Amino acid sequence: KLLTSTSPTYPAMHSTQFAGLITVGSVDATSNALSSFSNYSSTYVDILAPGSDGSMGILSTVPVALTSNGSGFASKATTSTGTILIQGTSMATPVVTGALASVISMAKARGVNFTNAQLETFLSDGGTPKNAGYSNFSFRGNYLNLPILTNYIKTKIDEAVLIMNPPSVFAITIQPTNKQAVVNESLSVSVNNSGGTTPVYQWYQNDLKLPTATSRVLIFNQIQESQAGSYYVTITSGTTKLTSQKVEVKVAQKYCN
Repeated sequence: KLLTSTSPTYPAMHSTQFAGLITVGSVDATSNALSSFSNYSSTYVDILAPGSDGSMGILSTVPVALTSNGSGFASKATTSTGTILIQGTSMATPVVTGALASVISMAKARGVNFTNAQLETFLSDGGTPKNAGYSNFSFRGNYLNLPILTNYIKTKIDEAVLIMNPPSVFAITIQPTNKQAVVNESLSVSVNNSGGTTPVYQWYQNDLKLPTATSRVLIFNQIQESQAGSYYVTITSGTTKLTSQKVEVKVAQKYCN
């Protein structure tokens, strides 16, 4: 049945009254066609999911008469008139519910709590693929695909975590300064920075890399004239590299005791 504002059907049309309530239509898992019993609407049905499967029905945890293998659960249910296949939008809806439950759990594990309205929006946006063949049956032709939904929600979780825990700005807070010393004295040149993750330091003398100078502080023990010159340091964190200002280190001879 086509759902319209002049011909409403409940509970399907409750989604027009409550934000975050999702209306599910049914497609056949074998043919991918709209199930014969399903309501449909490009306005009032949010998403399609498997609710029938050719002549087999949908596997369910509805208890049935014990089968030959003694499982007690199968794709058929026993009624007063016999055994029937289980199919319907009542089968499609739990599939969507389970998919959303999995991504809600994934979000909560990282401290993110999405509202029902947000989840509904995610389904309408990038959380579901669109099929032009379903454009008359669900909003934008949405149909359930769990890997696509999961990957999309992961990006939304990452965005939410970034908002909750914004990274501190990666910056040089104190630049190195010019230094001077007498031969054989000790001297150090240092830099301070904030933010970033496990920053990597690399010092340069006269634009040449000093392979062993990879700490925040550059230390000279018994400095020599050959160590005079122009110095700067690069600080790398992830894909970001900062370069300090250049400073001069001057070294003089000691002419008297």
